[in-house]
Amino acid sequence: MSAVPSQFDSSRRRGSPARFGPDNVLRGLKASKTGEVISLNLPLDDPNPPFGRGPFRRHVRLHNQVRPLDGTRMVLINDDEISIALQGSSQWDSLAHFGVIQPGTSGVYFDGVPLSETYPQNYAPNLGIDAFGPGFVARGVLADVVGWAGEGREFLEGDYRIDRNKLERCLADQGSVVEPGDILLIYTGFQKRRALLGGVYPPDTAGLDASTVDLLVGMNLLALASDNPAIEATPTDYAIHIGLLVGEGLPLGELWALDELAAACRQDGRYDFLLVSVPLNVPGAFGSTANAIAIR
Repeated sequence: MSAVPSQFDSSRRRGSPARFGPDNVLRGLKASKTGEVISLNLPLDDPNPPFGRGPFRRHVRLHNQVRPLDGTRMVLINDDEISIALQGSSQWDSLAHFGVIQPGTSGVYFDGVPLSETYPQNYAPNLGIDAFGPGFVARGVLADVVGWAGEGREFLEGDYRIDRNKLERCLADQGSVVEPGDILLIYTGFQKRRALLGGVYPPDTAGLDASTVDLLVGMNLLALASDNPAIEATPTDYAIHIGLLVGEGLPLGELWALDELAAACRQDGRYDFLLVSVPLNVPGAFGSTANAIAIR
């Protein structure tokens, strides 16, 4: 079994990130028109606890520690550390995050990679978060399904299913053309719905349904992300995870903070932008915080 890789290496890219390079980056840069920067990240401690994962913890190691510098001056030092769930807040799923065990095949993960990718070792030597490369720099497109659904909605109710027809109509009505190598973001208003419920995460959430898989495969995306917990509507059938993460090696982002971006896109009717996201350099990890921004 291969050892844990020590650093990001572009030659190790797998899935959709392996299909795109500098030309895709340069095309993404052209989507920035005004220089407005919008964070796409929830706070690292939101939610806390994060769906059964360990809670966010911050520890101050040095607090206003004074050290002598010379006869008349001293230095003052503060230093802290944190413990986080890599998929506890706005996040990426690695290609080793999700697999399917089924009769008649030894393949579990993307590209038919077997269970030995994650067992017995507790990391993924080939399909960890580093398989996406050092970061995502591309044209982003927001599908504002909330705005498209209309009726003064701030969010989509319950298990509202975004099927192929709805997604196609949303993109067409807002004038968006998704191009190969884009990162598509799906806005459901999930965080606004959660706020209305007093911060409680509801058991049912709006999201994509299985009928969108073929459409999304045909778009030849670099990645797909949403503001809800699973991208699929929940209760979930895992159709997006099976069809795209396992089937296509397409990176999936969840729980992204998209309220501010959606408001900005509606204001000027421009739904594309430069999207930059740098996963943490934790070789072999099953996921990472998103660390994402939109630059309009």
